[in-house]
Amino acid sequence: MRLFCIIGLCLLVISKVFGGEVAIGVFAYQGERVAASDWSPVIRYLNQALPEHHFRLDQYDAAGLRQAIAGHQVDLVITNPGYYVSMESEFGISRIATLDTEDSHPARALGSVVLTRAHQPSLRVLADLAGKRVAAVAPEAFGGYLVAAREMLGEGVDAESDLKELRFVGLPMNLIIEAVLRGDVDAGIVRACLPEQMADQGKIRLEDFRVLSERKDPDLPCALSTRLYPNWPIAVTRQTDPVLAKAVARALLAMPESGGMSWSVPADYQPVHDLFRELRIGPYTYLRDITPEGLVRRFWPWLLGLLAILTGWIVHTVRVEHQVH
Repeated sequence: MRLFCIIGLCLLVISKVFGGEVAIGVFAYQGERVAASDWSPVIRYLNQALPEHHFRLDQYDAAGLRQAIAGHQVDLVITNPGYYVSMESEFGISRIATLDTEDSHPARALGSVVLTRAHQPSLRVLADLAGKRVAAVAPEAFGGYLVAAREMLGEGVDAESDLKELRFVGLPMNLIIEAVLRGDVDAGIVRACLPEQMADQGKIRLEDFRVLSERKDPDLPCALSTRLYPNWPIAVTRQTDPVLAKAVARALLAMPESGGMSWSVPADYQPVHDLFRELRIGPYTYLRDITPEGLVRRFWPWLLGLLAILTGWIVHTVRVEHQVH
């Protein structure tokens, strides 16, 4: 009986290392249908390149992907740079390749553009947004909020406190552009190249908008309001077998271009860490507690006790001095 158990355990280990189903969790920020369309070429290629494994694509929203990683439900993760840095810090996922598209550099591929209506003369740079209404995707959205929030902070505008209204409208991002056109908000934050794509589809006219703090970058042929950040990584989780991780990395780096998509060696994601540190979010949320306001919020019971002791000591000292006199 013991021999059968040992043989069964060995077969289980072998099936994990040399074969079996491999779950790839993807952040489906535009919905499951779009995610399946975008990433199915990668799944097909991996199933062809590594036939001893069966790769499947599991689509998640941000909260669902976090739960899947925490619950060991996925072996590999495809997500945006912001979520990757957060999950790297929290769960120890590790990138093995970075997405490479034909129109951008892997290390300088993602940015944001802040739009306002063309006939609104009071808004020309990001510093002009103080006291204005701004639309964005969500508090944790990378290209739809955080990238622009960092640039705004550099211009002296804290998106959390200096705006008249910060309105999170969710996805799809064209809702933000429509809100700007209707005048519901003064400006909107979307990912770079989205306005050009919508214009090519005949949905909007670029001349109806003005880009705030517009900048040009040779690595991205689109209007920008921000600096650029690395493209999406694919990462392995802590429980992913190293043999499988190595095989997937080799296969992805050898993947021929398909639909303008291929994979490159892992990019440097330090710029994303810098963004999170400046905004004091994600792995750097603790920095908010270092400010005087943060220290008061965190240690107010101790400070209140110390104040009571100090007040009692002062009262006692004054009373003793009075009695001595």
